[in-house]
Amino acid sequence: MSEPPSVFISYSWTTPDHEAWVLQLANDLSQSGVHPVLDKWDLREGEDPALFMERMVNDPGIHKVILVCDRKYKEKADARTGGAGTEAQIISPALYGAGEKRNTKFVAVLAEKNENGGGFVPTYYGGRIYIDLSDESERSERFEQLVRWVFDKPVHVRPAIGARPAFLEETEGLQLQTSIKARRTTDAIRSHKPFWAAALREYLEALCCGLEQLRLSGSQDNFEDLVSASIKSFVPYRNEYLEVIRVVAQHNPGSDGPEVIHRFIESILPYSVAPSGLMSHTRWQFDNFCFLIYEMYLLTVAIFLKAEIFEYARVLVQQDYFGERLSYSGNRNMHAFTRINRMDLGSFQRTMQKLGLRTNSMRAHVLVERIPATGLQLTDVMQADLTLALAGRAREDSQVRWWPDTLLYSQYNQGAFPIFARSSSRAYYAKVQPIIGMSGSDLVDAVAALDEQGGFFSGMMVFGSERVATLIGSEALCTRP
Repeated sequence: MSEPPSVFISYSWTTPDHEAWVLQLANDLSQSGVHPVLDKWDLREGEDPALFMERMVNDPGIHKVILVCDRKYKEKADARTGGAGTEAQIISPALYGAGEKRNTKFVAVLAEKNENGGGFVPTYYGGRIYIDLSDESERSERFEQLVRWVFDKPVHVRPAIGARPAFLEETEGLQLQTSIKARRTTDAIRSHKPFWAAALREYLEALCCGLEQLRLSGSQDNFEDLVSASIKSFVPYRNEYLEVIRVVAQHNPGSDGPEVIHRFIESILPYSVAPSGLMSHTRWQFDNFCFLIYEMYLLTVAIFLKAEIFEYARVLVQQDYFGERLSYSGNRNMHAFTRINRMDLGSFQRTMQKLGLRTNSMRAHVLVERIPATGLQLTDVMQADLTLALAGRAREDSQVRWWPDTLLYSQYNQGAFPIFARSSSRAYYAKVQPIIGMSGSDLVDAVAALDEQGGFFSGMMVFGSERVATLIGSEALCTRP
């Protein structure tokens, strides 16, 4: 175990109360693992005070020197009188003799402030930073600052320099101006800053605007390759977005969060259709947007379900989305979440044919390949996909179904997903029910009817996928308090 750091305390014998204040400071330092050197403890009869002071300042065994500053200490130091004046003559050359080196040995500690709220610090100390212990209401925080200074353990430490970002090496590619806003948002949420919601909104607005850079022209050759390259280029920004969502889920900062994220999903939905004024376009032209919107939405819900932040998931699932020109027919401007689940991605089918892949869902195939970089497991995503599919079936006003194609990757013996396994408790399912929109008994009946019809993949050549009743644990659902 290393020796405790030795600290010499320089002060003026101003009044008995001030001397008691200094003595208490020394005691507090002792209890914090510091070895204070104080004249009351270390200077004995017959010793030379000036020699003692000189040795304390210049002795390499003394790690730090604390200058306890009050009005009298400043007056004596500036006038070079008394013990403080003697110490000033010793400290000044030591303080300034280091040249360009940083001063790490001396610090002024305020015991008293002047009429203007400034510190009584000696002239030779100049404009250097001091530690203010004069206010008892802030003493605990400031004393920690002093102890950290003694041990050279500051609160804020420069992090290690990371690797040069890969995107800097790309002469062409997607470069969204969102990173600083994302960092500001996560820092605000982690630090419980009151502006966290505004920071989150600002980041999401920047991300929404940045998506415009992914817009493709339908007249280009090998369009399916352009769609594939487009969604691949977005991966760093998708991961950045998911990290923000994960921080929101971890800290659950406040009631504004669900609405802010809902508005973001709403704001990116228009990318899935032709913008106003675009007269000529192809059906495939927005496939990249359709997939990215679907992916971000599904993974967002997956994060909130995994973290059991059910209110966020409820708002994203049950609160409709405003959007002009999104209807398949008519002038309907409010849309269920199922509108996000667009399946007819022609460019994906062309890619599947080109690669010779045999899969029931190219969209699910691409999504599953991209999951490892998200921090989620496939089980987390399938759980969200099933929840959305069930919630969609509970809504009679849905224009389309939510087709949970990631469940193509479920296997026999998969068992119930976590939120459904825990829903054997009626109290737990009461938290999940607002998301799905069905009571426990209604859900069991609906799933039984679904399985009788062949499940979600009726009429398809699907092998090994689990029955829906097993995935929700129907037999045990809501059987316990």
